[in-house]
Amino acid sequence: MKRAFVKNNQHDDAKMQSKYQGLLQDYLELQKEFVAKKKKLRSVIVKRDTLLGEVSFLRRRHKQLLKAKSVTPLALDYDQAHLPSSKGKFCCETRKIKKHKLQY
Repeated sequence: MKRAFVKNNQHDDAKMQSKYQGLLQDYLELQKEFVAKKKKLRSVIVKRDTLLGEVSFLRRRHKQLLKAKSVTPLALDYDQAHLPSSKGKFCCETRKIKKHKLQY
């Protein structure tokens, strides 16, 4: 009778050991998946925060440009805006520079 009990006990121990190994393996796989998803979530959060920062910057910049555009008069030609007259010495030099820049 003791032999039957020992064999049965060993059989139960082997069964419990295999069940434990299976559960441990499942747990480790789930843990790896969890860590991978957590890393991905962190990277997505960082990317989202970066994009939100860029969007807020671009919105502010757009508002500033709209304000600046409404304050300044219509854009004039470079010669008219920066030179007092179109017959001056500087006017001819700037035209030469413009022509030179266009050749590149």
